[in-house]
Amino acid sequence: MKKFVLAAASAAAVIAAAAPASAAVYVSNLGTISTVPQSFRPGFDISTGDVDVLITFNLAVATAVNASSFTSSPPPVDFASAGIFAGTFTARPTGTAIASSTNQMSINGSNFISIAPTILSAGNYTIAVRGTATGATSVGSSVSFTAVPEPATWGVMLLGFGMIGAGVRMRRRSTSVRFA
Repeated sequence: MKKFVLAAASAAAVIAAAAPASAAVYVSNLGTISTVPQSFRPGFDISTGDVDVLITFNLAVATAVNASSFTSSPPPVDFASAGIFAGTFTARPTGTAIASSTNQMSINGSNFISIAPTILSAGNYTIAVRGTATGATSVGSSVSFTAVPEPATWGVMLLGFGMIGAGVRMRRRSTSVRFA
């Protein structure tokens, strides 16, 4: 009987050691974004270990999205990556990110990671930030949504620049000055 218990305990220890460590997942749902500009600042109190911060949202219209995450109190989180993924996730996203970053910056003991402004069409999206916390801390995020000009707006602007250029060209006439 002792051998059986010892064998069972050994097998359980091997299985537990072989299981991959899972990250603590923190999720914030921003809901449907139908009017822009809008900004959100979700925050999370996190514990020690691997961390996945997920911010989900639905876009009703094409929108430019700018996102960043930062630690607001020591000890800092060592950010590994950040990305925007198509779809709504409640665990670590799979697949290829639409936009991503692995460039962490450190300023005065706080770490920052940000994603370049990205234009997204209507649909569901998840911003995923992955990192490791060396102790209990806070993670803040900033997500802003801004309008994207429609093609007709760009066309009218280019037409206006063309008219300004034509007007400047037409006024180039030599003038002579006469003194009496």
